[in-house]
Amino acid sequence: MKKFAFINYFVAILAVALLAVSCSKDKDEVGGQDQLIGKWGLTYTQGYEKENGEIYSEWDKEVSGWSESDSWYYEIEFKSNGTFEEYRSEDETPTTGTWVKSGSTLKKKYSGDEDDEIVELKISKLTATELIIITEESFVEDGDKFELYDKEEFKKI
Repeated sequence: MKKFAFINYFVAILAVALLAVSCSKDKDEVGGQDQLIGKWGLTYTQGYEKENGEIYSEWDKEVSGWSESDSWYYEIEFKSNGTFEEYRSEDETPTTGTWVKSGSTLKKKYSGDEDDEIVELKISKLTATELIIITEESFVEDGDKFELYDKEEFKKI
């Protein structure tokens, strides 16, 4: 009987250990704050915009590069002091602001934003070389419902 109880105890410990290992693997996809720090170049973007449930804009685009010599580029640099700079091909000067990462949530506040709006993004993957950010927003304006979904994939540069 003691042998049977020991086997049950061992199986329970093994099950808990396997569960802990499988859960920690999921967390490994979203690295820590230190991995986010640095300059990232957009390599792929996919998404849509809807008005009252109807898609009016859709995209699925690989970006060939992220240097200023390219016709279209987007870079973002997260600095260790909690600030960021965004560089877009359509802007003459970088956009700046502050950022905070908590788990898989990234919050950005743009400098000069009079509304003090904080943009909340989901990090679906963060490694030393790869970053995937998901933006999902919806709002109602003049009785019309608008929705945005954007998946952006970055490589560290």
